[in-house]
Order: sequence, then C-alpha cells, then structure tokens
Amino acid sequence: MEDRKRGDKTMTMTMTQWGDRDVEAEPAREAGERPQKRRCFWEYRCARETAAKKKLAGDVHWSLSWSSSTLPSTLYRREGKKGRRKARKTDASDLTPNPQKLHNIGEQLQKLNTAIDGMGPVNELPAVARARSRKEKNKLASRACRLKKKAQHEANKIKLWGLNQEYDHLLGALLRIKEVIRRRVENVDEDESDQRGMTQRLEDILQESSGPLVAGRTKDFVQRILAASAGGQTQHKERDEAAG
Repeated sequence: MEDRKRGDKTMTMTMTQWGDRDVEAEPAREAGERPQKRRCFWEYRCARETAAKKKLAGDVHWSLSWSSSTLPSTLYRREGKKGRRKARKTDASDLTPNPQKLHNIGEQLQKLNTAIDGMGPVNELPAVARARSRKEKNKLASRACRLKKKAQHEANKIKLWGLNQEYDHLLGALLRIKEVIRRRVENVDEDESDQRGMTQRLEDILQESSGPLVAGRTKDFVQRILAASAGGQTQHKERDEAAG
C-alpha cells in the first residue's frame, strides 16, 4: 500500500515538473528510412498470425452504409461497464498505477534472462543432461513470459493514468477558452485592465494548462516515469540509511 501511494506521489511530482518543459522532437529521418525499433522489457510481443488467420481477416468486407447506430460513441469513458454482481478485486481489475512494481518486475526479468543465457546451448551438454537442462530452461522461459505479460499490464496502467491526466488538462483548457470567447462575444463584464489580445490570452491559457504530451508518446512516458520512480526510490533508501 505504501509503495502504491509512493508511486502515485512520484508520478504526480513528475507530471508537475514536466509542465514547464517541452517534449524533445523526434530525430529527423531520411526519406524511405525505417525507424529503429527498440523494445523495452515491458513490451510483450504476441505470437504472429498464421496464414489462415490472415486470409480470413482479409476476406472481411465492411458495409459502406453508415448510420448513427453504427458510429462509435463520442462519450468519454474512464471506467468500464459495471455489472450487477461485485467482482473480486484482482491485479487485473485494479487500474492503480504502480511504477515500483513495474521496476521490480524488470529486475526479476533481468535475473531470469541472465540465468537462461548462463545455461548455454543444450546441444553442447552430454546426452544424459540434455533433457533436464531443456526442462529447466523451458521452465525459466515460461516464467519470464508470464512476468512480461504482467509488466505490459502494469505499463498499460501508467499509460492510462498519463492519458487521463492529459485529458483533464486539455478539457480544462477548452472550458477556459470557451468561457473567454463567450465573454468576448457577449461583452459581459469585459476586463478593461487586460491589455492582451484575444490570441495572446488563448495562448496563455494553453501554456498554463499544458503538461507532458502522452498521446502518441506513451512508450517514452512510461520510461520517464520508471526513471523518476527509480530515482525517488534511491533517495528514499539513502535517507533511511542516513537516519539509521
């Protein structure tokens, strides 16, 4: 419970610190150059689709007749559908972000990968020990796969939290802009002391409400949250050692 509260506090402080910073622009790439894919430990790669599944997916023909019932709802939902029965609260249903838990899973994955790499190729072992080594290696690989799924789930919680924060900032800015425009049009209680133009006032509102850009940059957002959480955990340990 304390780790969860500490993780929330760390992310809140991180979001506040990023409010005055600009997100670094992506490096320019030449025409036709493919971006380099750098996979993080919390990114789980699903199995590739078979040729039969791809063929079935390609044979689907969508109807071009659209109506109001077929269009997706524009309402924003933060919570999922609530059933009548109260479900048991598990790690999958709890959407509270916990960067420290994700960091711990990353350390466990690193230890497992080191152990798997240290076992060496099975073919180089004697015939008697091959079956036992293969069984142990498969056991470690299966555990690493389960941990990676958990890591991806924890990373998705952090992404959802960041997207909700960005949504709140943008919604607040839009409501303030709407009020400024309404007062300007109706000319009700116009503040004569404010010498700024309408464009400057709107830009100031956007600047005050701006935060870290999360949409389209969720991978970098999770990595920065992890770095901030690891730094805060290190400082906490140093304080405990100094106090002890």
